[in-house]
Amino acid sequence: RVGLKEATGDVMRVAPLRELCGPNFLLYSGDDGSAVDFVLAGGDGTISVTSNVVPAQQSELMACARIGDAVRARELNAQLELLHRRLFLQPNPIPVKWALERMGRAGPGIRLPLTHLEPEFHAPLSEAMDVAGLIN
Repeated sequence: RVGLKEATGDVMRVAPLRELCGPNFLLYSGDDGSAVDFVLAGGDGTISVTSNVVPAQQSELMACARIGDAVRARELNAQLELLHRRLFLQPNPIPVKWALERMGRAGPGIRLPLTHLEPEFHAPLSEAMDVAGLIN
């Protein structure tokens, strides 16, 4: 099967894309902040940055969205909203690598052309991780 990663964050695009492409063409959100609403509007899933940090939570909220449980999907997503935004304080995957290191799931090494997360972003990303229940 073939599909499309739609990363504009415009959920209003799902219905026209689905109509143009048909039910066998996969539509994936590429925007973590709007992925739940994207799937609830008829999308098939997400290609997620946040899932690198919280794979189980992302999987559960996408499963809820796919079966149409909007209340539970949005409830789970609300816990991750700040993390969704803060993982883009610098270009991906720099904040993800920093978060994984902070969680003890990755070592401190990083290869060029990537650089380390700028110190000014440590506190905001730590706050988002705390809100998401990843650190205390």
